[in-house]
Amino acid sequence: MSDTTNNSENNINVGEHGYWQDVEQKKIDPATLTNEFHEDPFDMLSVTKTRRSFLKLMGFSFTALPLASCIRIPVKQAIPFLNKNDTVIPGVANWYATSFGGSCGSQLLVKTREGRPIKVEGNTKSRYSKGGTSPYAQASLIALYDSYRIGTPKINNSNFEWTEFDRQLVAELKKIKNEGKEILLVTPTLKNPSLVNLINEFKAHYGAVTHIAYDAYSDASLYEAAKRTHGAEGWTELSIENADLIVGFEADFLGTFGATTVNTKQYSSRRDLFKSTKMIRHIQLESQMSLTGSNADTRIPLTVAKQKKVLVGLLALLKDSSIASLGLSADEQTMLKDLAKELSRAKAKSIVCSGINDVNVQQVVNEINSVLGNFGNTINIYTSDYAKFASDSALNEILKGVAESKKQVGAVLFAGVNPAYDFYDQVLLKAALDKIAVKVSFAGSEDETSVLCNYVGPDSNVYESWRDHIVAHDEISFSQPLIQPLVGSRMFAESLIGLMEKSGSFYDYMKKFWEKSIYPLQNKYVGFTNFWDSSVHDGVAEVKGLTKVLSFVGSASAASAELTKENSDDVLTINAYQKVAILDGKSANNPWLQELPDPITKATWGNYIQISPKRAREMNVELGDVLKVVAENGATVELPAIVQPGLNYNSIGVAVGYGRAVSGKVGKDLGQNAFSFATFSNGTFQYSGLVKVKELTKTGRKEAVAQTQTHHSMEGRDIVRETTIDKYLKNPKAGNETKIELISMWEPHDKKGHQWGMAIDLNKCVGCSACVVSCSLENNVPVVGKQEVINRREMHWIRIDRYYKGDESNPEVVHQPLTCMHCENAPCESVCPVAATVHSSDGINQQVYNRCIGTRYCANNCPYKVRRFNWFNYPHEDINENMVLNPDVGVRTRGVMEKCSFCIQRIQEGKLEAAKAEEALADGAIQTACQQSCPGDAFVFGDLADENSKINKYLNHDRNYRLLEELNVKPRVSYMTKVRNK
Repeated sequence: MSDTTNNSENNINVGEHGYWQDVEQKKIDPATLTNEFHEDPFDMLSVTKTRRSFLKLMGFSFTALPLASCIRIPVKQAIPFLNKNDTVIPGVANWYATSFGGSCGSQLLVKTREGRPIKVEGNTKSRYSKGGTSPYAQASLIALYDSYRIGTPKINNSNFEWTEFDRQLVAELKKIKNEGKEILLVTPTLKNPSLVNLINEFKAHYGAVTHIAYDAYSDASLYEAAKRTHGAEGWTELSIENADLIVGFEADFLGTFGATTVNTKQYSSRRDLFKSTKMIRHIQLESQMSLTGSNADTRIPLTVAKQKKVLVGLLALLKDSSIASLGLSADEQTMLKDLAKELSRAKAKSIVCSGINDVNVQQVVNEINSVLGNFGNTINIYTSDYAKFASDSALNEILKGVAESKKQVGAVLFAGVNPAYDFYDQVLLKAALDKIAVKVSFAGSEDETSVLCNYVGPDSNVYESWRDHIVAHDEISFSQPLIQPLVGSRMFAESLIGLMEKSGSFYDYMKKFWEKSIYPLQNKYVGFTNFWDSSVHDGVAEVKGLTKVLSFVGSASAASAELTKENSDDVLTINAYQKVAILDGKSANNPWLQELPDPITKATWGNYIQISPKRAREMNVELGDVLKVVAENGATVELPAIVQPGLNYNSIGVAVGYGRAVSGKVGKDLGQNAFSFATFSNGTFQYSGLVKVKELTKTGRKEAVAQTQTHHSMEGRDIVRETTIDKYLKNPKAGNETKIELISMWEPHDKKGHQWGMAIDLNKCVGCSACVVSCSLENNVPVVGKQEVINRREMHWIRIDRYYKGDESNPEVVHQPLTCMHCENAPCESVCPVAATVHSSDGINQQVYNRCIGTRYCANNCPYKVRRFNWFNYPHEDINENMVLNPDVGVRTRGVMEKCSFCIQRIQEGKLEAAKAEEALADGAIQTACQQSCPGDAFVFGDLADENSKINKYLNHDRNYRLLEELNVKPRVSYMTKVRNK
């Protein structure tokens, strides 16, 4: 949108590309920006003309910058605005509300600088995500600047203009329609009302159009089970905040399953002992250690086959039936009876959920929740006329029909899907595609499917597009363009409009649709314009009637009987699971996600074979031994091994999302494709616990695994302090009684003004790693690549250590974020020969980059190992990707040490804003990047000098402790003990 208007009544501003949030806009008098500096600090010739300038440049130490004074800096010409947009002020950020789609999608605010989106944060106006974000949303911006995006439409690998693309494709589709053949449209699951309505119009325009939703890692069983037990396809919403007990079966609801951001926000809020001592209790049954399982109070490792038996038995016990015929051992029957008793005590206040993609399983789960009275209280199933749900069987059947010449399909249109990589049966897919003359891909970047298509229409990035998305049953969110399209792409929705030979933009279409269909569903705003402007400005809108709650009307008796028939022999099976960072592989070309350590294995850059410690000893397998796995369906991979505590003896795990053959410069040929292990059974794709291992052998080769944490114990130190809720209620100091009397040889620092500190609540940190990606974005932390991670040279300013305790077959797990501790008696400061690391008056351990000469004495002397050294000038030659860099933070060079700065740029900005407003700096006005992005609200940052600040409440609490306090370095970062609800 090019016009600039202002609606003062609703406090809305329409910027160059969309609606920015006025509350975040920083207003500066341009007059204060002129003549502030008389010299260009980067002009080597002018700056050395005076002795004063030379000494300014030299500072306290001899830097490399003056040595370059004999080199003339190239002159860069600048063209001034002809008509400057008054919302764009150099050096001042604009914030736009938008959303990042997907099942784990977040409602976001995106920071733009001079028209460049550079950072995402959570949108607190969303009543569901409540300002939380996921690592995927944080890392999503790099896809906008991907140099491997398709730049122009292609027909038979030749570039064409969009008008010619539309003309030729429309002619093909009309011909197919006249021949009476079918047109197949394949998209992911859609909960986008405007797009679904447009697709319905497209179907009506061409007649014989079949729209199928296909998800790579499918939840189709949940939708089909809802149809059988609730009368219609629908999605499940968990209200964890209303539950006292949650029982998960293979459901990684904090990591990869469902609305993870919302789930984490609610889950952590029910473990916040500052709000209530009535903690939610969490029991997890799973075959391998997941992020969710690592946070459970009680974790029970069972194969997927055994979990199915337990679910059938649980339903039987809740209905007072016998479980004798299930063939469970005495211990398993005891466990099952205890579980049924706990759930019975928590009727209408519990949740049972499962991530097993089996319709029978999901029917049983639905009836269990019905018997417990959970529907309407802690869990609901919703449907909408404006949603299209994935159906595994629909795609499978139509492909079989085409391959066997039983169906006449003239054209297939792929939008947002990549079945040539992730479909379980590539032979079937290829046979079907060979018989379809017109193949169209609307992909943003080249992928395995687009290279098979004779028409490729590049789709715009989500941050270049208008979209709407059903967040929850009564909330809808917006995506709006934050920047003009960087390449010759076009929104998929506008491609559909073009193929229908209609005029107008999707923005106009969506606005008209909202006026007709969405505006009547609310009663807050009078007049559509006010409603539309406020909705786009806020990024979310509350509506009633867009969805319909479904009631339980069926029975799972037949499903239970089918599950009882299944063979549950204790045989070795394969789990093709999703890793928290890469998921189904759509983001394989994202370097931030590739270098993000897996919360459990701490491995980066590729997949591997997880094997239990007991089986590893039997096979004499060690970390990095390359194993060959051959499944009964013939699928084979050879990957290095990771010996994983908590993995069931009869399960091995291999992550999907790797082995991409066409995926830009980062994801290509990284790891191997585990989607080949998937099978089709009972109408759905099966990923875990069904495919039996035919062969598991050592190849004799070794391959290094890029892990960021290689120790396997707490090393005998008091690193994590923990207790149980029963002990805590009796004694608030439980688990934290030890306090060491310290004698200091240090002179105390002079403390003036603000004194910054941080506390991290281990009870609320789930280890999701959103903070790691957020910190990297905010502070321009470089990606170093697989080999440098293997060399232990990763650069993350914040890491999350994962600790095991107890039995290796089922250990307890704690996730502990670690940043620079900003010690009062910082051991790094006393050993630096050039005073590159110094203590500020407000308590921050500062790193002066131009003084650092790279001795690394500070890193050697740091007991927390949180300092990072630039061994190389890490690549920044990609001009497009450089657009994501934060201009408020310098890019460090080779030979310089770096580490967490408490986001000093944010601290300075907050102080300046308070000074301009002539107000005292409010508690919470400054948030570090890790704090702001955390969906669990585990971080608290503030001013220790403010006695009423939130940080002081944490520091004075009985649960607060400092890491390695016996060293007397007095860290400014402290922790709250972990409390489990045993």
